[in-house]
Amino acid sequence: MSNPSWDQVHSILDQLDGYNLDNTSLLSDQAGDLMVAGGDEYNGVRLYYLSYYDDGYSEELVNSSRDG
Repeated sequence: MSNPSWDQVHSILDQLDGYNLDNTSLLSDQAGDLMVAGGDEYNGVRLYYLSYYDDGYSEELVNSSRDG
């Protein structure tokens, strides 16, 4: 999806369940690209992997409060 609104982002995250849909890419001409994977539920919490890329710069979102 290119240049998604926040409502579209929320809708897509709701669809990620780790089984039927386990990854998607959100593309923005102005703000870089976001790859989201996961959505699996662990102890009642949905977990995601996020990777952001923009013009040679990349970051990964990691929850450092969890082991593993």
